[in-house]
Amino acid sequence: MLFKTPKFWASLIFLVNFLALFSDSVISFIWFINFIIGIAGLILLGSAVLDEITGKNLRMQEATNMNRRRNR
Repeated sequence: MLFKTPKFWASLIFLVNFLALFSDSVISFIWFINFIIGIAGLILLGSAVLDEITGKNLRMQEATNMNRRRNR
């Protein structure tokens, strides 16, 4: 599930930071850093969605479960 991935939650934190930019009327160095962090959040969110669509998260979970069984 998409909501169980750390990428998704990290991207939401970055996007909330990005949305706060619109209330800041002063363009400064901190504003620029927050803008870059917001773009990173968009990229992380897109990556999390693509992982979910392609089933990568499911395959990684299955591989982890197989390794746990093998190590018992």
